[in-house]
Formats: sequence, structure tokens, C-alpha cells
Amino acid sequence: MKAGNYFSILIPDGESYIILGVLRCLSLIKGIRLFVLSETRNTAVRHSRYITEFIHHPPSDSSEAWIDRINDVVDSRKIDVIMPVFEISSRKLIRHRTLLRNPDCFILPATLEIFNTAENKWLLAVHLAKHGIPGPTTLSANEYFGASGRAEKIPFPLLVKRVIGTGGGEGITRLNSQQELQNHFANIVPDASLVIQEYVEGFDLGCNVLCRNGEVLAYTIQRGTVFSPKAFTPQVGLRMIHHEKVLSQVKELMKSLEWSGVANVDMRYDQQKDQFLVLEINTRFWYTVLASALAGVNFPELYCRTVLNKTFQVPTYREIAYLNNKGLTQSIIKNPGIFFNPGLIFNNTPIRFQIRDWRMTLSHLFWSIGNRLSGRKRAA
Repeated sequence: MKAGNYFSILIPDGESYIILGVLRCLSLIKGIRLFVLSETRNTAVRHSRYITEFIHHPPSDSSEAWIDRINDVVDSRKIDVIMPVFEISSRKLIRHRTLLRNPDCFILPATLEIFNTAENKWLLAVHLAKHGIPGPTTLSANEYFGASGRAEKIPFPLLVKRVIGTGGGEGITRLNSQQELQNHFANIVPDASLVIQEYVEGFDLGCNVLCRNGEVLAYTIQRGTVFSPKAFTPQVGLRMIHHEKVLSQVKELMKSLEWSGVANVDMRYDQQKDQFLVLEINTRFWYTVLASALAGVNFPELYCRTVLNKTFQVPTYREIAYLNNKGLTQSIIKNPGIFFNPGLIFNNTPIRFQIRDWRMTLSHLFWSIGNRLSGRKRAA
């Protein structure tokens, strides 16, 4: 880091909901200057006490115009680190890296081919098979419904997924029979935007990483403990765990991709085969990034250290429990005694961050209520 820990960060996609967790992690770093560029003017983040300056920039006519705006902000605010938090911005930065005046102020995969392979479930499945890394049997919808007869390789129940998800488990459907399959595709064209994947009995877990050129610089492993009633949605409560086999497998995966930057690897334990399978990769910061920071691994901070070429040892972390707001509410309803455990609420939930940054919290609450009343879905 710079002397006195003073350095400046630009988040170029402040309109993304992922920024909330990242911002709370960054609030743990003393002496930083944080600038947020956003295409949305009225966003909760602009009210955060931790932001040095919120810069509204209307949607650009082109990616090049967006890059020009970033160059202007980097020069005028003397930015040291660019930290994209969502896939769209990462993709544009990779594609137009040569147009940046300082192309070394962020860390992302070297090519779009690497990024696409990780983000696209079908391309990732091909990559896993090529490198001998365990994953569920996966076919493109075209291949599944083609004349090759490969559909027999995936017995029921099976899952239908978008090759590139929208987050939060949306677009995943479990089908238990041939009749359900026919009904599901009665009005849907089975094209290259979908994959058919085997359903594996077991449990999910995730491995979060920061890498440079395929080397894992920091990691945490988490397993869900509290879940929303709706299937395939992210966990609302988790526990940090250690598992050498999971780490070894993820290291092999990141090395094979030559990955740079952060990523969240979704995995599933196959009870029948006693092995861990790679399901997909979130090529960005993840919803529960604050949990890792509370456990001892602050990924946004380490991202900055990596960009600034400040070496560090692979950090250790504690096996803590973590509940987001929904998880805390569900847990209190199930066990009201948790309400009288201030240590858990203060240290293992986002509550203290929301209290300290109360203006942003209230703004986000009103935004959420407005979205719900209007029937809109969460927007990036």
C-alpha cells in the first residue's frame, strides 16, 4: 500500500447491487478515498458515508465512451485502483484494456476467452472435461434434443439452466419426468442459451478466491446453513469451513483457466460418488463477500494490494457463522433467543454496518420497498 495506507479506488459500476457488500468490506480499511461512478443517479450508494465522491454518468452510447469517462475520472481524481464489481463492467474493461491510460490499475483475466469460459456454463463444462476436473454431466440444449441420443446420459431428475445466469438462482428449473420436460419446452426453444444438467444428490458449498495468473492468493470456503424457501436461491446463512480437497480442486481449476481477479466457485458434494463437483463460476464479487471479511479475509482490500503489487501471505480465516438480514430474521423466528445474543448480531451479520451507514441503509430500504410495490425485479 501507499505510505500511511492512503490510496484511491474507483468502482466504475456503482449501479450494481453487488456494491453493497463490497462497500462494507472497504469500510474496514482506514485511509482510503473511494469514488463511485454510476449510470443510475438515484441509487442508495450515493448516500454512503464511506464514499468520497459519487459521480453520476448517464448510460454511454458506446463502451469506448464509458472508457473515456473512466480515464477522465482516473486522471482528475488520481485513482490508484479500478475495482469493477459486476460482470458487465469487467467484460468491457477486458475488451478495451488498451484504451485505458493505466491498464495496470485493475486485475482481471488476460483475455475475454478466459472470462467467457468461466462465465458460460456450457463452455465451463467443456473446459472441466478437457482438464479432468469433476463436474456434473452437462449438455447444451441443442445437443440434448438433437439426434445423437445423448439425452440418455442425463437421467431424471435434471436441471435446466441458462448458460449465463442473472444471479440469485433465477432461470434454474428442476424437471422430474419426461412429461415435465415436454411441458417445460412446449413454449421454449431449446437453443444454445440453455444447458441441461444432471441433478446431484448432496449439498452445495462455495470457494471464494483472489488469483493472479492462475495462482490462488487468498481463499475462503463456505457452506450454506440457512436457506430461503424458494429453491436454488442463494443461502441466507452460512458457515466458513476448511476443506483441503475443495481447495486443491479449485486451485487446479484456477490454474487451468489462468484466472486473474476474484471469483466465486459454486460446487456440490456428490453423496453417491463421494466427490466435489464444480457447478459454475461467478466471475465477480459475490453476495456474501462481507462474511469472508468478518472471518479474516477482506477480498476487496486484498484485491487492492494485488493491483498495487504489495505482496502478502495467504491469509487464514476463522470458521464463523454468518447471517444476512433474511437469514437473521428466519433464525430469530425459529429461535427467538438469538435476538438476545448481541455478540452474534453485531459480529456475524451486516447489522453494525447498516447502523453506521444509516443513510444508505434507509435509502436502500425505500428503494427495495418501491421495487416490491411496483413489481419490478432487482436491477443491476
